[in-house]
Amino acid sequence: MHPMLTIAVRAARAAGQTIMRAYTELDRIEVTEKGLNDFVTSVDKEAEAAIIYQIRKSYPDHTIVGEEGGEDRGSNKDFMWIVDP
Repeated sequence: MHPMLTIAVRAARAAGQTIMRAYTELDRIEVTEKGLNDFVTSVDKEAEAAIIYQIRKSYPDHTIVGEEGGEDRGSNKDFMWIVDP
């Protein structure tokens, strides 16, 4: 498997664990409105953070664009990760 695909799978699994954990703590989920009929939960933000953490561990210089966190430009302009948990 390609090394970046391995990291993507690892990141997806980390986000999945975050989301599954939230099912056991439904009363702790916070929901905010980003725009008209556009909502974000604390779980969305935590899942995105888990994904970004996994990517950053292996590719600290890649650019990452997250739905919730915006763009974090890396020094390597050849690689960009789009994160939308």
